[in-house]
Amino acid sequence: MRVKDPALREIVASYEGEEGGRRLIRAAQAFDPRQTESIGEDLRKLPMPCLVVWGERDEYLPLREIGEPLAQALRARLVVLPGGHFLPLDAPEELAATLLSFLT
Repeated sequence: MRVKDPALREIVASYEGEEGGRRLIRAAQAFDPRQTESIGEDLRKLPMPCLVVWGERDEYLPLREIGEPLAQALRARLVVLPGGHFLPLDAPEELAATLLSFLT
């Protein structure tokens, strides 16, 4: 697959070719969702406001199935930005503005 964006190309470069494919499979197999499932309750207990930022076209973690329920579970404000799964690459200005606004 030919990746046009230089920053994204750098991210996916280590997964190119046959060995890269094996590396990606090993990385996916090593992922343990229990690592993040257990932090939800702790995050809900935080005394500060929370923000969930999501890409409207995220094909890997869909907004309706994952993003919205996460924001609701955390009692967090949800901001949906134009873009997909890689918001820092898809919408860097919008993401930066959203984060700066939230942090100030």
